[in-house]
Amino acid sequence: MRYVLAKTLRTRFTRALRRTMPEFRERKARSGVRGTFLYEWRASPAITCYVALVMDELTDRFTVELAWSRSHHFPAQIRQDGPDESPRGGAMRFHLRALWQRRRAEPSWTLGERTPAEQELERALIDPGVSDDEKLVLLETRARAPGGAGGDVERQVQLVVDQPVTDALARVAPAVADVMARLRRYAAPYFAEVVLRETAHAVASESGSRVPRPV
Repeated sequence: MRYVLAKTLRTRFTRALRRTMPEFRERKARSGVRGTFLYEWRASPAITCYVALVMDELTDRFTVELAWSRSHHFPAQIRQDGPDESPRGGAMRFHLRALWQRRRAEPSWTLGERTPAEQELERALIDPGVSDDEKLVLLETRARAPGGAGGDVERQVQLVVDQPVTDALARVAPAVADVMARLRRYAAPYFAEVVLRETAHAVASESGSRVPRPV
């Protein structure tokens, strides 16, 4: 992502998150993942929760990840496909979009023009005339394409080169607003549930009660 765009995105994202989920504070220490900026919430002695803003190096794209850890360290070395998977080493990390998209065509937001392939796939995924089985085939085909779910990266890089940065800057505010709405609707209830469960397990463990706990 181009520097001026990345700087603007990070500033707007930080301000918006402070209003949307004020319990999360920007963490100045490095995340351990290139291009990733962390916001953390020490929810209880049992668990720390994270929102991660992840910027793509080559294109004007970004994604948002959610994570939590019993060790109070960001789980940089793991990533699950979604919240239904089991924790690994007492931690979880997955794309925000996994909370509402069982099958993700693209886990990122783009501040530039979408490629023709992306536009075609998007139209098919929202077309009621396309069956679920057909949509699944389209998604699996895209996942197997060079570059994975990101798809035709070379074409996207060329769009970044050709597109004035002012056009991308105009898309920052709407993209951030969309992310914040998704965080309120999906991430806040998810974190509330996880914190309640993990805190209850910690209390039970301290009191000597035997409570099954996911590993």
